[in-house]
Amino acid sequence: MPDGGASGAGLLQRWMARTALRRDLRRLLKASPHLVRDIGLDETLVRWEVTLPFWQDGPLPPGTIRLPAV
Repeated sequence: MPDGGASGAGLLQRWMARTALRRDLRRLLKASPHLVRDIGLDETLVRWEVTLPFWQDGPLPPGTIRLPAV
């Protein structure tokens, strides 16, 4: 399989996780950009991450950050 043997459900789950991560990061950037730095993330990488389409891997792997609701 071209996706490394992952099931369709697994692929969908990854895409949903990326979408949720990017949505939360976008909200965090808009509400409190200084908090991005406070939680140890590079603001430039975060700004790049939120512009990527859901199917594309970015510099911030899903599941490595747990963001509070903003």
